[in-house]
Amino acid sequence: MNAYLIWLYLIPTWLLGFLIVGSLTALSVAGLYLVRPWVSRHRHPGNDVVFSFAGATGVIYALVLGLFAVATWDSLKAAEDIASKEAFQIGKLNLDLSGYANEDRDHLRPMLKQYLERIINVEWPMQRRGLDADDPPVLSEMMTYWLRVEPKTEGQRVVHGEALGQLNELLSLRRARQAAVHSQLPPPMWAVVILGAILNIGISYLITTEHTTMHALMVGFLAAMIGVMIYVIVAVDHPMWGAVSVGTESYQGVLTHMGSWRN
Repeated sequence: MNAYLIWLYLIPTWLLGFLIVGSLTALSVAGLYLVRPWVSRHRHPGNDVVFSFAGATGVIYALVLGLFAVATWDSLKAAEDIASKEAFQIGKLNLDLSGYANEDRDHLRPMLKQYLERIINVEWPMQRRGLDADDPPVLSEMMTYWLRVEPKTEGQRVVHGEALGQLNELLSLRRARQAAVHSQLPPPMWAVVILGAILNIGISYLITTEHTTMHALMVGFLAAMIGVMIYVIVAVDHPMWGAVSVGTESYQGVLTHMGSWRN
């Protein structure tokens, strides 16, 4: 598990943001007070050069952070799409069962409902902790029975063929959802985020000012802005983990509709 899994799962989102932004801001301002005496001893008249260099690196770093934030957001939306499609497939299978013989329908529909309830009550809490959920026995039992169904009429054969296609698609979406549990920015990208923050905040120390307090305020504001962006990336980096993650609303909706079916 990644080091910040505990943060994502155990503490509220607002507290995670406060810790990231507050810690980065405090460390940056503290670093300024440590470095400022050395900068003062080597004071130079090239503030314009420092500003130009800081502006160039700041633009590059802002673009990088923006791209990473978009990438993690796209990953979150893709995981939401997978979950919605999986829930939709379960709903379509439940609808297809209306065209089956009573015996087969009465046997398969409770198994389909049990599988859906397991996703909501067992697998989702595990995913929010970054854990893998094994395939439940009810899934293999349901598949085995479904494959052994022998349609008795032409209409049932058409419905059965459609249902088998939906069943295969359901399994594919399940595998995609399991893979999404481990979706994340690779370590080299995190290295870019961290080193970029250090570089940009470090350059701000080289700006020479007469008032230390004003300099500290500028460094603090810069660090806070960087911290907010890093918090956004951390919060949505794992689309299936923690508080900012894909929910079970689509599955709950299918389960509610499933309970209204009588045949």
